[in-house]
Amino acid sequence: MEQAQRLATVRKLLGLTQRELAETLGFRLNYIGKLECGAQKISQQFCKRLCLVYPKVNRTFVLQGIGEPLLPEPPETEENRREKLIGSITEVLAALDEPARQVIFESIRRYQKNAPAPPAKKNGGP
Repeated sequence: MEQAQRLATVRKLLGLTQRELAETLGFRLNYIGKLECGAQKISQQFCKRLCLVYPKVNRTFVLQGIGEPLLPEPPETEENRREKLIGSITEVLAALDEPARQVIFESIRRYQKNAPAPPAKKNGGP
């Protein structure tokens, strides 16, 4: 399988159209088309951005055809859940206008002042 075919495979596995991929990565639609038909070679810059925006993409597969197109999902941990939550909150806040964000921040400040103390961690003993 050639690089062009591998990129198309990855894009389809991500459930994206060429237009959606171009828009999310900040490239022109015709550039994605050229990459997928083999008229242009995939650059390191393009592959770096692809893997940054879509961390599941296996860079080695795209560039060299080694391995699976998508990396396995990392195991669900408290840290992963926290990172996903922070990412979701950040997206929501970014979509709000400034007055709405200020209302949210003020509500958080009020909550922090009145919130009960978190439970003490156990020291592993009985």
